[in-house]
Amino acid sequence: VPISADILVMHSGASLEGGDLDLTVTSSATLSGNAQIVASEFNLSGGQWALQDTASITGNLDANVTSLSLCADCVITASALGYSATAGPGGAASSGSSRSGSGAGHGGAGGMGYNSTGGGGSPYGDPLAPDTRGSGGGNGCAGAGPGGTGGGSIRLQVSGTLSLAGRLLSNGNHGLNCAN
Repeated sequence: VPISADILVMHSGASLEGGDLDLTVTSSATLSGNAQIVASEFNLSGGQWALQDTASITGNLDANVTSLSLCADCVITASALGYSATAGPGGAASSGSSRSGSGAGHGGAGGMGYNSTGGGGSPYGDPLAPDTRGSGGGNGCAGAGPGGTGGGSIRLQVSGTLSLAGRLLSNGNHGLNCAN
């Protein structure tokens, strides 16, 4: 969904949600209170962006902006928005009964799960400049313990000032094993 504005102001309680969002702001954008933008894929361009109070952006983000200010209680996250269990270029192997799935690869090889016969996922991408989503971890316990989803991707190009007091997150989530 393409959206274009000169100025964007989102106050507490405001939410912009969608699958794929293309948002262009030519002048400025301010998210305040608990305002949020949520999208699976989010392209952001132009302007001066400020997240205030507890505002958040969730999604696989590709941003090319003039400036970005992220307050201490604000977050931009792509956590658990990567590949699902065992999927992706570095997806990990699944294991048989009473075994834990192995870790996915990305900038390096994934680790072998506890008491596992399946190896960790293969490395891919540039370990010093990752720009792809994380692969999913291996399933354990003969498939009864699903592997974790990989972390998503955040790409920021800021031509002016980046003021970061908050959090940029792109974590994978935990898988489950037979003991959970």
